Amino acid sequence: MTGNRQIAFGYSTKCNLRCSHCVASDNSIRNEKMELGTACSIIGEMARHDVTGISFTAGGPLLFPEDIFKLIRLCRQKGIYSRVVTNGHWANTGSESDEMVSLLQQNGLSQLRISFSRWHQKQIPEKNVFNAARSCNKYGLDYFISFVTDF
Repeated sequence: MTGNRQIAFGYSTKCNLRCSHCVASDNSIRNEKMELGTACSIIGEMARHDVTGISFTAGGPLLFPEDIFKLIRLCRQKGIYSRVVTNGHWANTGSESDEMVSLLQQNGLSQLRISFSRWHQKQIPEKNVFNAARSCNKYGLDYFISFVTDF
């Protein structure tokens, strides 16, 4: 079976924020990450089953940057489109943002998705979103700003 098969990959439930709409805000969940070897095995299995895209999400994937860089490289080796969903906590300054985006781009990330909502903004300044977007433009990394709303 071929086609467009994309999945959300929750590498960790650990997050530096507690947004009420997010699974990572549940205090009953142990805020941990899976073993890196396990994650690599799962990605290998997904590649064998024709998964075409993986979105690293759930908690804050970039709380574990070295692990995520390795998983992104593995996705690239397997021909899988990779996306990281982030709250932008790491983009406090232009230079910090440039460093992270440069590393994501060098490791082969396909797209950065930056979460921007009233929940995030209570804890992360909006300048971080702008810093991240500017860095993505500077390094040629595709990005998307994701607005979470409630009605």
